[in-house]
Amino acid sequence: MGKENHLFEYNPPLVEFPANPEIITINGIKVYNYVSPNKMFDYIKEFSKTIELNAFDVLLINQKGGGFFANTLMSLQKYRGAKCNIEYHRDHKIVIPVPEDIKKFKLGVLDDIWDGGGTSADII
Repeated sequence: MGKENHLFEYNPPLVEFPANPEIITINGIKVYNYVSPNKMFDYIKEFSKTIELNAFDVLLINQKGGGFFANTLMSLQKYRGAKCNIEYHRDHKIVIPVPEDIKKFKLGVLDDIWDGGGTSADII
C-alpha cells in the first residue's frame, strides 16, 4: 500500500477539549487555548509520516481552520505542487468553493486538524 493511501487510516490522538476553554491572544489574534502550538507541531509532524503531499497535484486548503495545519505540513514536506484556498463552514455555508477547473487533478484536502469530518465531507 502506497504512503498516500494512509490518509484515511490515521487516528489522531484523542484530545478532550474543555467545555469552557480559555481564550488567549497570540500575535493579536484571539484563539481558544486547546493545545499548545509546540504540542500541535508534534502531532502534525507525526501525521506527516503517514502521507506524501507531493503525490497530489493541488492541495485544497480550507481557510476556515485548515491554514495552520496546511502551512506546517507543507513546510515539513517541502511541498512543490499547487495550492488552492477554499472556505467551507460547518453549517454547509460555502464562501470560496472548489473551482470547477481543478477537479480534473489529483486533489488533497487539508481542513481542521481535529473535528468531526462533516466539513471535509462537504468539500469532497
